[in-house]
Amino acid sequence: MGKVLIVDDERTIGDYLANLITRLGHQVEVTLNASDTLAKLDEGGFQLVIADIRLPDAPDAQAWVTRLCRKAKDIPVVLISGAPSAELDACAKANGALAFLSKPFELVFIKNILQNVFQNNPETVTCNVPEKETNHGHRQNQVRARVLR
Repeated sequence: MGKVLIVDDERTIGDYLANLITRLGHQVEVTLNASDTLAKLDEGGFQLVIADIRLPDAPDAQAWVTRLCRKAKDIPVVLISGAPSAELDACAKANGALAFLSKPFELVFIKNILQNVFQNNPETVTCNVPEKETNHGHRQNQVRARVLR
């Protein structure tokens, strides 16, 4: 299958995503900061990058997104954040990121992205998620992701 680079300064999140993606049949490497991420991208071989936008060694999130997307060039980049904003969303889109996921996000988004990227069709990535029933019996569709391309 494919090789995915996961970037998150919270090791538990990186390891959780790595475990999920490995179980889906892909190779995974995890980095915890911006400098290690850029070095890994220099090594090459990745078909997808899933990266947190707020890292300790990259205090300016917009500058980090710009640098990451430029370094990744033709590799699809999915950005994740626990504190998204309209400015970051616009920056991600302007720099060609594939999608922007807000923590916490549904794992179905990751599965959908992986399926489409590794079938060489990232343009068809969607953020549809099945409706969930709330504690009060109401149905709701919680969308916590945006496809940017």
